[in-house]
Amino acid sequence: MQLLNQSVTCPWCNTYYAARPTTTNCMNCGGPLPRSINGDKGEKPSLPPRDLPKVFKQKVLLWKNTHAIIGIIFMIVGIPLIAIFGFGLLFAVIGYFLYKHGKRIGEEKIQALTNGVAAEGKIVSIERDTTQSINGRNPFLITYTFAVKGGAEQLDKIVSWDENNLYRREGEDIWVVYIPENPGISSPWPPMV
Repeated sequence: MQLLNQSVTCPWCNTYYAARPTTTNCMNCGGPLPRSINGDKGEKPSLPPRDLPKVFKQKVLLWKNTHAIIGIIFMIVGIPLIAIFGFGLLFAVIGYFLYKHGKRIGEEKIQALTNGVAAEGKIVSIERDTTQSINGRNPFLITYTFAVKGGAEQLDKIVSWDENNLYRREGEDIWVVYIPENPGISSPWPPMV
């Protein structure tokens, strides 16, 4: 049986490797794999613009975007109900705004990963997010900090479903990419799944 720490999931295409490959990039999509847990923070991200795998962009904008999916469902249910009952307009409007919110969040993450400036960061806390659950599993809420140009500290959070996060620790060094004009738009590099 493989230990979780020896396994790795590609954050770009979700390919799971029970044993960490000897290459630093995913053999399926070519994206950089996360470094081993409890190791160094890995190589510094390349200079922007970075080319992200297409499947990753689709995942961030739709398939792994809860707000966008719920918004689409509300619009699909609401539009036919407009003609039948009239109150379907409420569903459609709520769905539209949920979708727009989810799309904006997804586009910001892609913007940070594609055009963000690299900065050294640290994990501040790792805890289970009990506000969300899928099939009885709760994701991890990972809070991290990084220094922006000028030295100010920026704090951000990410939700990750990867069980390898059990092996992460507070104070661990990571790479972060962020948009200098708006440091609130950031992401760990490579992204955490």
